[in-house]
Amino acid sequence: MLKARCLSTTVVVAIACFSILWLTNNLALQKIENNKIKHETAPLLSLIHYPEKTVLSWKNGVVALCGNRYLVKIKESGYGGELILIVARDNSVAKDFIVIQHNEHPKIASFISDSTHTWRRKINEKTSEELGKIDIVSGATITSRSIILALKRALKKQLPPGEC
Repeated sequence: MLKARCLSTTVVVAIACFSILWLTNNLALQKIENNKIKHETAPLLSLIHYPEKTVLSWKNGVVALCGNRYLVKIKESGYGGELILIVARDNSVAKDFIVIQHNEHPKIASFISDSTHTWRRKINEKTSEELGKIDIVSGATITSRSIILALKRALKKQLPPGEC
C-alpha cells in the first residue's frame, strides 16, 4: 500500500515537472526566435531607415513598415538544402538580404554572409527584372541561382499596407 502511494506521488510529481518544463520551453522558444530575427534584421532595418528599437510584428513571414518598406522571410531550395532569407524591400526594389539558415558548404557559399562580396553588391537596389540579368557565382551556381529566385519571389509577394 505504501509503495503504491509513493509510486503514484512520484508519477504525479514527474508529470507536473514535465508539464512545467514543456510550458516554459514553448513560451521561451517563441521569444528566442523573435530575438534572433530582430538581431539578424538590425542591419537590414538600418538600410531602409527604420528605427531598430521598434518591435517587429511578423505576420505570415512579412513585416510591414512605413512607406512601402518591408522585411520578407522567404525559403528556397539550395544545393545543400533549404535556404531561409530575410529580404529588405522598398517598394519593388531589393535593398539587401541576409541568409538566416543554410546548409551550403562554407567554402563554396562564403559569399552568402559576406556583405562586401562583389556579387552581393550587384543585388542591392535591384528590381525583379534586373535580378534576372545578374550572373551567377562560379562554383556556387545552384546556391546563387536559389538566392536570386528567393529575392524575385520576395519582390513579387503581395504585401499588406505598411503601418506607421
